Amino acid sequence: PPASGQHQAAPGRPPPPKPEEAAVRGRRILAAAAALLLPLSGCGRVGELPYAREMEDMALMRTLGVDLEDGGVRVTASSGVQSRGVDQGEEPPLVLSSVSGTVSGACLAMQSYGTSYVFYGHVGQLLLGEDMAGSGLVEALDYIERDPEMRLGTELFVVRGATAADALFSAASESASAAERLEAIEDDEGEQPDAMTRSVGDVLSDLSKHGAAFAPALELREKREGDGGAGEKQLASAGYAIFRED
Repeated sequence: PPASGQHQAAPGRPPPPKPEEAAVRGRRILAAAAALLLPLSGCGRVGELPYAREMEDMALMRTLGVDLEDGGVRVTASSGVQSRGVDQGEEPPLVLSSVSGTVSGACLAMQSYGTSYVFYGHVGQLLLGEDMAGSGLVEALDYIERDPEMRLGTELFVVRGATAADALFSAASESASAAERLEAIEDDEGEQPDAMTRSVGDVLSDLSKHGAAFAPALELREKREGDGGAGEKQLASAGYAIFRED
């Protein structure tokens, strides 16, 4: 018979671990669990968190324009008019532009233009120059679809007779940006029965299902005397652009 205070293993079963063996095994399990969690944290050191940015340190872009240029693409980004604070007035829109081999490369290059972090998560409108719409549509839409900051609900427009960069720079003033101008156009067009906005997701879906799609077109048109700034150009509606897969 076993001595008092000793455990006898049941036939066919391993003997229970001693207390010190159980403690060592527990420490090994915890160490293994910690090792498994390290790759999930996205960094190499425990306790390191993603860098938090204050809103005032970010340039919140609202409109993106893409054009073909020099064998690559030119990406132009415009913020909206932003308040400087209580009784401080408004800050005019920030417009940045960069040329690169890819849309993502041009967007990344704009991060080096100043001290503010350029944030694209607020982009709600994508303008394509006529050349880009004809030859680089897939690349531009693919960027919107794949980039984690962008959204498929982003509205799509094609600029006729000018570049998207021209459109964004022309729309920027002390008190307005391309985003505000496009919203005004949509409000005016919304009163017409055939008016329709189209998102990147809509166009991608139509191209996949039907091999063709359409989106609203814009043009730079001289302002009338009653609009203020006679002789200057502003964005205006110009019907629709049709896309067909080759």
